Amino acid sequence: MNIELKIQFNLLTFLLGLNLFIFILAFIANATVGFDTSLFYVFGGQISAQIRAGDWWLLLTPNFFHIDIIHFLFNFISLYRIGQLILYYYDAKKLFFTYIFGGIAGVWLSYLVSLLTGQNVLSLGASASIFALIGLLLGGTFKKYRYGQELPFSTSEILPFVVIAFLFGVMPGLNINNWAHLGGLGMGVILGFLVPNSLSINKTKTHRILVDSLFWASVIIFVLSYAVLLIKDYTLLML
Repeated sequence: MNIELKIQFNLLTFLLGLNLFIFILAFIANATVGFDTSLFYVFGGQISAQIRAGDWWLLLTPNFFHIDIIHFLFNFISLYRIGQLILYYYDAKKLFFTYIFGGIAGVWLSYLVSLLTGQNVLSLGASASIFALIGLLLGGTFKKYRYGQELPFSTSEILPFVVIAFLFGVMPGLNINNWAHLGGLGMGVILGFLVPNSLSINKTKTHRILVDSLFWASVIIFVLSYAVLLIKDYTLLML
């Protein structure tokens, strides 16, 4: 009897794999040498003071970075489950650029709030990007041509999850970055209005150009952000 193990590679697999890879590295670093602000910076966590100093890549890289195993598992499972819905009702390109732009929007809003409050916020995790994916689904339910004649889910099914997540975010002692969640969710809803889903009957050439443009812009931003982060890390190691 032949047993064949097939692993399908797609952009969801890539996002999950990168989150897992960075978590393993960060977990090992935390267990061996302990974690401080310099290592937080090396792994690309959000440090508002560094963003203010011009380290723009820190708007993206925190969305792939976890330290705590519970935090990582919750986001990893959420990304997998929600990502499956996105791949079915949208496609891999829309999944990727929503994750990227939603994550950036979340970190950016969190950064702006830190400027207003005068705090040097340190934050990490894929939650803003995951909220953006939820926002993409939510934005799609508001459109005239939604997900075909029968909705796979309703707004009332998505909103309670969002509300509960935000309520957890305001509970004392949990250190949840609700501003990042809100920024990601808002960007996702905007993208849900702008881009058609796979079942849409009114796709146009303009939609295809928009999707391709957003996808390749997100790829370029992703590659540049991690290229600069790795160069910075190498420079720090050489000092």
